[in-house]
Amino acid sequence: MSDYIPIRTIRPHWRNVFDDGTVLDLYPEPERMAEEVRKVGEDLDAVQAFLRYSARLYDLVDWGYFQQGLDTVADFRAFYGLATFPQFDLFRTMHRGVARHVRTKYFRDVFDFFVKYVGSSAYRAPAFMNCLPTLQFRHDLWYVDGGMYNIARGLGRLMQELGITVHVGTEVVEIRKANARVTGVGLTDGTLVSADFVVCNMEVIPPIAGF
Repeated sequence: MSDYIPIRTIRPHWRNVFDDGTVLDLYPEPERMAEEVRKVGEDLDAVQAFLRYSARLYDLVDWGYFQQGLDTVADFRAFYGLATFPQFDLFRTMHRGVARHVRTKYFRDVFDFFVKYVGSSAYRAPAFMNCLPTLQFRHDLWYVDGGMYNIARGLGRLMQELGITVHVGTEVVEIRKANARVTGVGLTDGTLVSADFVVCNMEVIPPIAGF
């Protein structure tokens, strides 16, 4: 990967700036995080308890959802079994899961902010989303040298080396199928490009005009 996309870890992960001028940096290293906790008089034991809770949720989610690619309620029920479901902390919101552990508004806001990854609200998202701090701390936060577009440039160079043809400025207007199987894509000029597989990254629910 480093031959095509230069990346490096960043410290701190991010900086939290509050209305009263308080500044807290987020670190994955426990000793550096402890320094930030003491700045605002938060209980270090409480923060560590929250992170253990986050780790349990992450391990549970990773075990089935990430590693097995579970997709439906039936998949979850078959893999985890009903007895495991309470471990997901299903009856709390993400915010309530945070607030149950940490007491200062500062660190409640810091941990609530992880909901940004899914574009929701910590007051509405389910508590198992509290697995996100562990996901970030374990796998780190990475910066692409030169900006995110260098990911596209790196992949473009790799595809060129592999002899893959990339058609730009070619709008796909439909995915065609027959007998419940994809057969290819249709272009604006009516051309059908046959394909055994079609990978599409558009939103599952198409955007509504005006929104």
